[in-house]
Amino acid sequence: MPDNRESSDFASSLRLEFPAAQKVETLRGQGLRAKPPETKSAQSAAPTAETGRPLGVTLIALYEFVRAAFLIAIYLLVAHNRGPQAAVGTSVAMVLMPVSICYAIAIGVCLWLHVNWARRVLIATSCYSVYRIVRFQILYSAIATAATDRQMAQFSSARNTAYLMVAFNVLIGLYLAFAPGVAEAFGQEE
Repeated sequence: MPDNRESSDFASSLRLEFPAAQKVETLRGQGLRAKPPETKSAQSAAPTAETGRPLGVTLIALYEFVRAAFLIAIYLLVAHNRGPQAAVGTSVAMVLMPVSICYAIAIGVCLWLHVNWARRVLIATSCYSVYRIVRFQILYSAIATAATDRQMAQFSSARNTAYLMVAFNVLIGLYLAFAPGVAEAFGQEE
């Protein structure tokens, strides 16, 4: 603060500070040119699509659209071929499948439009899916200890599919949570 005894409005200890000078490189025949400063966001930004959306987010949104189309096709096939002797599980699947279809479409559209709640919901459901699949793997290994070779052959494709699903859900969750440029694309600062 200025001292009240001074006659001017400026303090005697006022000091002006300037940013540090930039390095200038000399190139032969081209004279002096300043090297543009590198920004942190330009170095760590993820590859983006034409709209500024990270490429991984675009691929995940497209995956959700393809998943919704696949579920619609299965739903229509089951609805068309369902007879009067349909099992109870088929009826439950017919009720829950539209929920899964709506979820996939909503997540795909909202990821495409950079809605942050869709990113958070997909991270949470990916974590929950990993938990469920790991729980299945524990149950599978308990069954495998008492199974015969023939029964083990029947479960091998389910085990391999479960491994792929765990890997895929872990990749989606980690990418959406920690990849550079993803949180910024959804309007969040890290």
